Amino acid sequence: MNFLIISFLWLSTLSSVYAREWKTSKYYNTGKGEFYTCNQIRTKAGLKFDYTFKPSADKPYAKIYNVVCEYPPAIGTMLKCMTKYADMENLSYETMFNAYVSVCDIYSTESQSLEFYKAQYENSTQFNIPIKSVNTSLPIYAPVNLNTEASYQKILGYQKFYWNLDSGTWFSAGICLYFLLVIIIGSIHNFCRKSGIIKTINKSFISKKIQSYITLPTLIPNGKYADDYTLKLPFTNITVFTILFPNRMQFLVDVGLFVLQVAFLSIPYGQNVGTLFSTSKIAWTRGVADRSGIMSFGKIPLLILFAGRNNFLMWITGWSYTTFLHYHKIVSMWMASDALIHSVAYTILELKNYREALKEQYFAAGVALTVVCFVMCGFAVREIRRRWYNWFLLGHIAMGIAFMVLAWYHCKDLGWCEWLFAAWVIWFTDRLVRVIRMTLFGWKRADVSIIHKQGDEQVFKVKVTKPKFWESKPGQFGYLYFGGLTFWKNNPFTIIQQGDNLIIYIKVKDGVTESIYKKLLKAGGSCEWRVCIEGPYGTKSSPHKFESQLLIAGGVGASGIIDTASKIGSETKSSQKLVWVIRDRNMFDAYGEIMQNIKIPTDVYITRAQEPCTGSSDSSSSSKKESSSFTSEYSNIFTFHYGRPDLDELLNENIKFLGSSVAIVGCGPPVMMDMVRNSVARGVNHWGKSVEFFDELQVW
Repeated sequence: MNFLIISFLWLSTLSSVYAREWKTSKYYNTGKGEFYTCNQIRTKAGLKFDYTFKPSADKPYAKIYNVVCEYPPAIGTMLKCMTKYADMENLSYETMFNAYVSVCDIYSTESQSLEFYKAQYENSTQFNIPIKSVNTSLPIYAPVNLNTEASYQKILGYQKFYWNLDSGTWFSAGICLYFLLVIIIGSIHNFCRKSGIIKTINKSFISKKIQSYITLPTLIPNGKYADDYTLKLPFTNITVFTILFPNRMQFLVDVGLFVLQVAFLSIPYGQNVGTLFSTSKIAWTRGVADRSGIMSFGKIPLLILFAGRNNFLMWITGWSYTTFLHYHKIVSMWMASDALIHSVAYTILELKNYREALKEQYFAAGVALTVVCFVMCGFAVREIRRRWYNWFLLGHIAMGIAFMVLAWYHCKDLGWCEWLFAAWVIWFTDRLVRVIRMTLFGWKRADVSIIHKQGDEQVFKVKVTKPKFWESKPGQFGYLYFGGLTFWKNNPFTIIQQGDNLIIYIKVKDGVTESIYKKLLKAGGSCEWRVCIEGPYGTKSSPHKFESQLLIAGGVGASGIIDTASKIGSETKSSQKLVWVIRDRNMFDAYGEIMQNIKIPTDVYITRAQEPCTGSSDSSSSSKKESSSFTSEYSNIFTFHYGRPDLDELLNENIKFLGSSVAIVGCGPPVMMDMVRNSVARGVNHWGKSVEFFDELQVW
């Protein structure tokens, strides 16, 4: 919530300082089209007013506009013309006067007050010269009554052109309102979860159908959500492409955005209305270019908001960071698509004068902006993120900064900069809060030790004393930084709080964790290391609101679930069950420090050959002692099974003996979590109980 307050204050400050010059302007029915049309009629008529121009370097267009913004006869001529069009279009004269002030403020060095222009109009109604009586070879000292009928089609062209300009802003706001609606729905669902109301709702037939077919299942029946879809070269094991699919609920939100995008870009452009452009094709191309460009800018605050770690919407909706990153990717894709349409359309318009156009700062910045945009998207593919996450992140941030700078130079003289101000505020506030979090935690000495190194699943543990004010709830996570040359690299891990200590279990993968693991091996399996934790992030889940809890964990993902199990077991009197699927017995022994806090029935499924119950030489001696002591003391709590469980059968059997409302909480390998998700989606229809699924796995 602090993030929301800080963002609002920054946005208010920036808007008040900068938006006066670069703000989004309303064009349709504002009188600006009438101003420009009348100025063109005046110019074509060859009227020569007795006026001396004063050059200005700050406003290059002052040469054109100073005469009509300062010299009374020219002002009277213009306003007399504009009010004629106002009568034709049922617009107020006040609109014309305000348009006059607005245009002169922007382009002229000699802008006058609203009252001055009104007085000049009143004068023009009493003293004016018919255009037919004007000798254009002589200076003019009185207002001229211009012929407006022949140029009315140009007014209509301006109106449609300005409507298209404004529509880009309206449609951008529509996209924001769409996501606001989605967030409100998510917030209501989160409130129902937190308050326990969801227990009653999920008993209904309609709710079960919604769970079974919309909110729970993977996009493709029995497909993947947490796990990758992978494309490999035929007859090889070489991966060409990997992608994460949304779940069905996220996909429906994506479809809604797709429908809005297509609808907004398909609404008629009125290219055949009026004669502002030489051909209807040019009018249509310009309309497409303007609308798509503004809609692209309108998505920038959304995509930055959804990518931020300190996103207050996570607290409001209860959604995972995975969900927000999915929407970040989808909004980014549409932003890039809009930018591409905008760029192609303007390239077509400027094709004959492309070299000259590139000399204009806004045009060159726009070309570079489009290139940077697509380079960012290209390097954000799943395979690159998975293999080189920290390098991807560093490059993504660097290109993001370049993107925002180029966006500024592209639009600073055109308008629509509020979208950039909002994006800058969100981005800066997120970074500021992250720095504050890290500063408050500090760089502390931590005990880092290997606890499991058998097979292809190596795990080490980080144990550090927390600051007094620092509190973590079950299910929350933090970004862990290791001191050294790669101090800037960080990865998210589940945090377990035990007294004054924070414990993190880390599975070794490519990158910084592999480097740490190799150094631990050289140091004999353990050492001290300075670490910093940025967090905690995520919201506390609320399975305790249900009569029963079924906790399902797999592999290293068990740490958060075990923490949840220990807290639930001590805080509630409801019935609970913990199921933990691991590869070997040594993994169970390695978690002895936190497993001894478990007070609820626990089924442990060991998928590989049985290991000696006394522990393994791969674990530390302290881990062996802890493991053997708590295993014997709580042998009535733990039941060991050998082999891979049938998750459908496991869920059906356990749900049968639990209470009337059941919270299923899961975290484990992606393949396993997809199986659990699909099993729950199939089961809610026939279990006859109120069931809610809490997916604790974070994947990006």
